[in-house]
Amino acid sequence: DVGLWLEEINLGTYRQVFGENGVNGQYLDSLSAFTTEQILRFIRRCHMKWGDFIILCKELRRIK
Repeated sequence: DVGLWLEEINLGTYRQVFGENGVNGQYLDSLSAFTTEQILRFIRRCHMKWGDFIILCKELRRIK
């Protein structure tokens, strides 16, 4: 569950917006193949701070 994982990595504030935007594990797994434009769109859509996005990416690399 992405929401629980976000809580575990201290990004739980994004739990609701990720759910509302259909961000699931498969979506996050494909994030590494996104273009810069797609990444920026994701950040805007989820209202993420840059620092939080970097944490998200580091944690995704850690669990792969």
